Amino acid sequence: MSLLDKLIKDSWKNRIREKLEDLYRIKDEWRGNIREKIDQLYTLSKSETFLSTINRISEYSLKSSAFLLITTFAFYPGFVSKIFWAFLILFVILALASIALKIFFPTAIIRATISTFLGADPLTSVLKSIGAILLMLLFTIFLPSPNYFKTFEPIGELPVYILFLLSVLASFFLASLRFPQIFVFGAAYIIFLYFVLPISIFAATTKTCIESKSLSSIQIPLLSSATDRYSCQRLTKSSLMLTGKVETIPSTSGIDVKIGLTQMNPLPAGKTFKEVFIITNNYQKNVTLNRIYPYLRSSYYNVLFVPKDYQQKKTMLLTKENYGEQIVFDPFQLDIIVPSDKRCKITQEWMKERGYVSECSYENPCEEKNGLKAACVQVGTYSCKCVDWVEATCSGAPLNLIIDMRHTGFLNGRGALYYFEDYNPASLPSYRYIQYPAEITIYFTPNPWFQKRYAEYIDEIYMFAQIKFYSKQPRITRLSVEPITTIVNITDEINNVVITESIGIRKKDCNLKEKMEEINYALSSKGEWTGVLCTFYPPSINVEVKNLTDGSTIATTSVSLLLINQYCNAEYINLSSYKSSAEALVKYYENLRVIESLSKDIRRTIDKYGFCSYLKGEKEKEEMRKKRIIENNIKRIYVYVSFDYVTSQYFVSRNIYPYYTPACEGKQVAKQPEESREASEEKKEELQTSISEMFPEIL
Repeated sequence: MSLLDKLIKDSWKNRIREKLEDLYRIKDEWRGNIREKIDQLYTLSKSETFLSTINRISEYSLKSSAFLLITTFAFYPGFVSKIFWAFLILFVILALASIALKIFFPTAIIRATISTFLGADPLTSVLKSIGAILLMLLFTIFLPSPNYFKTFEPIGELPVYILFLLSVLASFFLASLRFPQIFVFGAAYIIFLYFVLPISIFAATTKTCIESKSLSSIQIPLLSSATDRYSCQRLTKSSLMLTGKVETIPSTSGIDVKIGLTQMNPLPAGKTFKEVFIITNNYQKNVTLNRIYPYLRSSYYNVLFVPKDYQQKKTMLLTKENYGEQIVFDPFQLDIIVPSDKRCKITQEWMKERGYVSECSYENPCEEKNGLKAACVQVGTYSCKCVDWVEATCSGAPLNLIIDMRHTGFLNGRGALYYFEDYNPASLPSYRYIQYPAEITIYFTPNPWFQKRYAEYIDEIYMFAQIKFYSKQPRITRLSVEPITTIVNITDEINNVVITESIGIRKKDCNLKEKMEEINYALSSKGEWTGVLCTFYPPSINVEVKNLTDGSTIATTSVSLLLINQYCNAEYINLSSYKSSAEALVKYYENLRVIESLSKDIRRTIDKYGFCSYLKGEKEKEEMRKKRIIENNIKRIYVYVSFDYVTSQYFVSRNIYPYYTPACEGKQVAKQPEESREASEEKKEELQTSISEMFPEIL
């Protein structure tokens, strides 16, 4: 290594050493300065000046937080309700800190504030201040908030903001006062902010009210009654309700009749026969049993045996009630009926001319046979014979027990009209409801309703229905069509008006009395009816404003749901910008103009308390439920159809087989012709008709 290189290396080492020494020196200086500052801070913390500063900060924070709470509650009661418990904890901490300083450092506090207190006891002074603040806070808790930002909008937002700023500055000023000034001026401030100013504004504008909302639910007798006079809750009330009876949609059959128990009792031929039947009411309400008419039908020439001594024991059935009876067929208490196709139509003279002899004829019917009532039936082309209970049952032909019943019933159905503007779904299906023996199918046209598409040439909606009965002689006794309408009722005593908003469809042509006659005429001839049940106006918001004093109508209008956004912002729109050549649309805009023509105060009430208010902003749980109701009814409207009726049904048992008894001994029972041994289904209706002809008084 050369001498020059060695010198350069030594030079660098010396420089590095010098730099390190400088760093160590600076480090020692910083350490000394920090230690000195800590010593000074420690000394300061024990000084009278520091303790006095901490005391003033603690006490001022305590008082200013209390007055700021009192001020904020007058403007934003909802916000204060949320932070009240957090404030209470902070208030207790600050109060304890102020009291602790006075207790543990009394001498230092006295010396630091000697010029102000002039030797007064600092603990007593701070306790008096805290006591005065607590008293004012307790008084405020029971007061109703004026809620300036909500209830005094008529004086304008800017004056309210200025009032809030001045009140905050006043709070800071009051926090700097000491007892007794803080109590005197603080009480005056509360009286001015919560009583004098609200009542003065109310008297000046006559369009404002006091918000009856306090941090406590306790009522102060004189104070509460005084403030309740100008309470917003009392002067303006809003309620949401649904009109139109919501009917229960049935899911069961109507009347059910069970004949026999596990199986039918066998019939002793020629003897008395007994059987039971049980009626169950599956309707969701009571029904009337107008008549119960039991009889036995024998497949032996289709003769009918009716008990003469049967007495109906019950005429009313409660919902889900069961009712049973035992029927006794005593051979000596039976009427016998022959269907028209089996009655003897041959005269004695006609048979005699052809060489036939018969025990009965058309002009000589049977009176009795074997001591029992008998009937004359035609057994062939040229002969007739007498048939009684013994002969019919001893023939071995099966029988059926039939319960012919006339009763009341009802059916509920529901149709849904949908309203769309944003997209075009497929046509919606009809709704079909059955509660045997009645059936109803409901559908609307057009459905869904598109205001933009139909308003230019259609101004009504048709509700079609098909009513069908699977029973005899139906007749409708009551018919109801009820659209479910959402209504918001607003009672505004400030503006002396009652406002009613209804969302839904209104009946246009719905004469149900005439429609019932039309339906019953069709049912009597063919058992069903199809047609237009009602017509409705398109979905709309119907508004009615009445004078609260005399009930006179101030304004009434119907606004299309197409213009719901314009309706909810009626005071900000310019209707002259809405132009259309369509007559219907022009009418809708003119209807909306009625809302715009209302006074600003009434429109503000509609906006604040009407159904538009439920659609804006976040809502609490109960308000969210109401919001969903309104939103659903804007998109879909239900119409319930219900009707009561009276009808006749007959219920047929399983086959009843007779068995041989001594009553059949010595009887030569002629066999029934093969083709008429079993009653066909086609003859059931004819059989019913024949009964109606013979016994019109029971139908």
